[in-house]
Amino acid sequence: QKALLSRALDAGDDSVDAALIVQHPPTITLGTGSTVDHLKFDADAPPDGFAVRRCERGGEATYHGPGQLVVYPILNLARA
Repeated sequence: QKALLSRALDAGDDSVDAALIVQHPPTITLGTGSTVDHLKFDADAPPDGFAVRRCERGGEATYHGPGQLVVYPILNLARA
């Protein structure tokens, strides 16, 4: 979503809203204030096929995976 936002800003187009609808491979995301204490495995050696990623949202550990749709809205709130 950052790449899409960057392209719109570079083009001077602040009028387009978007929603990205995706599925992730098995991934555990860790929010900005989270600790690895909530994981039931070593974050440096996750189970095969899993990734562990830090992200810019709040919250603790969250699972994302196949079959789970995730929606990332990209909205110009200044235009509201």
